[in-house]
Amino acid sequence: MITLMSRFVRTGLLLSLSLIALAVAAARFAGPESQRRFPDQPTLAAIQPQVLGSAAGRLNLLDPDTGETVVVPLPPDMMLDSVVVSPFVDDYGRAQAVGRYRVYEGTGAERLIGEVGLLRLSVPDGRILNRQPMDTLPVTPPSFEPGTRACVVYASGDGRIHRVDFDEADETGRPLVSRPVPWQVADCPQDQLHIMEIIRVQHPRLRRFGIATVCQVVPNKAPLRPDPVTNHTGGLGESASPTSKLGPSKLWWVEFSQTSHAIVAAGPIGLHDGNPATAARHERCPVIVNGASGEPHMVFQIREPGWEVPRLVEVALKFPSVSGPPRFQVDDERVVVPATARWSQAVVSRDGQRVWLGFSTPPIPLALNRSQPQTTLTSARSVTPVPLDAFQSVRRSAASLLAQGRAVYKDDGPSTLR
Repeated sequence: MITLMSRFVRTGLLLSLSLIALAVAAARFAGPESQRRFPDQPTLAAIQPQVLGSAAGRLNLLDPDTGETVVVPLPPDMMLDSVVVSPFVDDYGRAQAVGRYRVYEGTGAERLIGEVGLLRLSVPDGRILNRQPMDTLPVTPPSFEPGTRACVVYASGDGRIHRVDFDEADETGRPLVSRPVPWQVADCPQDQLHIMEIIRVQHPRLRRFGIATVCQVVPNKAPLRPDPVTNHTGGLGESASPTSKLGPSKLWWVEFSQTSHAIVAAGPIGLHDGNPATAARHERCPVIVNGASGEPHMVFQIREPGWEVPRLVEVALKFPSVSGPPRFQVDDERVVVPATARWSQAVVSRDGQRVWLGFSTPPIPLALNRSQPQTTLTSARSVTPVPLDAFQSVRRSAASLLAQGRAVYKDDGPSTLR
């Protein structure tokens, strides 16, 4: 009898200890942010614009390796866009995401935006780490600085690069602030440029540099006319004044100081061929991927004069000097997708073999195999996401997408891939 009772007591004690251990583990997972971080290529990404059916109360992210979507919970009245996922994880494998949020007030026709700001949260669990109302917000997705520090840079509506250091705010207890990054480039004054996008890169060869989409501010010698595609003035729909306008958007390299608190040098990346059409084309949405031997390649979009839609191209980056900035030759560009229907930052799988894009109305994710010598849309396939209700779209075949792409070209435009 005593032996039987002892067994019950021992079993109960072991069960209690197990429950306590589980409770402690759960508390640690849901508790304060882990102080240890480890570099890791993001396993989740946001397709820009938000085409994954994200709505108030949730953020849908894509796993570019599997095609699955992960639903991240948000407060029920909150929407989040312009999202970037961190290049690091903590002890529990959680990454961080930063984006521009807006909170709605009211219901139905009376629903209004009540608060906007910058949000940092843990993914995939959705625990909010920082929520700060701000006036100076990203117009395109922010970008984490190289390393494991929770610090982002982004282009704001004032045409400048801003920096937000979440770790500094946590360490000092001060409010989270957005600071413009000083532009210390003597031969290229800040007031002559309007920056639309900025990305930082983890690749060792590019850690000092960022890739920016830059428009030069040029005198407006003629009355502003609406862009035939966007029906806005100022090229791609950017604001313009009666005395100045924005020129074509171009990809530039920008060199950050050692502490990333200033930009000390900058210039165009492309070594253009002197063709007026090349000089007049728009370049946007850069993404850095690894080539076959680990060398950096850049995937980005271009829209040439007379073309109604951008196309996606890939090019190997070159370094004319040992410590100098990256450059590329226009003649080396390889077309990946001939018509993308809208500006959309590509998402690349970790093995570099699949590229995802968000297409418009309805949004279509497309996976492409970059390992083939000549990538064509016949090698592309529409991917069914998981769960199925995460996308509000109609799947199309690659053939119909190709037909759609060719239909919007001008008669004298290219109709085949290089």
